[in-house]
Amino acid sequence: MRKRTQLVGQVLVLLRGVPGSGKSHLARALLKDSPGGIVLTTDDYFYKDGQYQYDVNCLGEA
Repeated sequence: MRKRTQLVGQVLVLLRGVPGSGKSHLARALLKDSPGGIVLTTDDYFYKDGQYQYDVNCLGEA
């Protein structure tokens, strides 16, 4: 059973970690407990027409 974490007020949660460590998964889990927030990920920048198209040259822009 997962413990619920409800964020109250204006809160910024910044997650850092190695690729594949579950940062986006945790961010979306937190969002379920605290609706009204948003999740911004670098990976989202590289999705084009539903396909992930990573380009290392665009990482700074992302």
